[in-house]
Amino acid sequence: MLTTALALGVLAVLLAWPVPVLLARSAWPAGSPGVALVLWQSIALAGGLAMIGALLVYGLIPFGANPVAGIRSLADHLATGSVPAGTSLDHVLALCGALLLGGHLVLNLAVTFVHAERQQRRHLNLVRLLSEPLEGRPGTRVIDHASPVAYCLPSVTHSATVLSRGLLSLLDPPQVRAVVAHEEAHLAQRHHLVLVAFKSWHSALPWFPIANRAENAVALLVEICLLYTS
Repeated sequence: MLTTALALGVLAVLLAWPVPVLLARSAWPAGSPGVALVLWQSIALAGGLAMIGALLVYGLIPFGANPVAGIRSLADHLATGSVPAGTSLDHVLALCGALLLGGHLVLNLAVTFVHAERQQRRHLNLVRLLSEPLEGRPGTRVIDHASPVAYCLPSVTHSATVLSRGLLSLLDPPQVRAVVAHEEAHLAQRHHLVLVAFKSWHSALPWFPIANRAENAVALLVEICLLYTS
């Protein structure tokens, strides 16, 4: 299993640095934003699994000839409170590292989603108090602000699109409808879930410069995607 662990480690390094750096510097994602968006998500998911898998497989070497047998043997040894011959501190540390890293990523993802949902709910309540519906569109709220602003607020029950008076003063009715359709498309395609996932990745691994680059690249790609579908 050492070969498998090394292969996963090499894959994790590639997906953590050179591959996303090359993707971020490439020009083609602007022409194929949907493909690039899926690729970014694949890199993030595969990179995380490769990091955890490399540690896990290395730690399971004394427990079995393959990962499945190793996991079964590990469960049996945990039940009996014993360790197989050949188990070293490196193997124990690798198993603990896999558990801690996996738990950290999953917990951070859950916390980020809960925090984002609470912020959106609080923001939506404030907008409902301080705005009025756009004529003919009850799901679109208008705030009394001079700056041109347009954004969407996702919600499980009642999502909203928010426009400012300053924006409405600059646009004619067809342009307003286009802006509203753009924001509603973000809601329909669940772009906020993608953005929160990459925000979680950045928050979980803040020392990874590529995590910040990935978050910014994905935020731009979701906007470009709508230009191709509008």
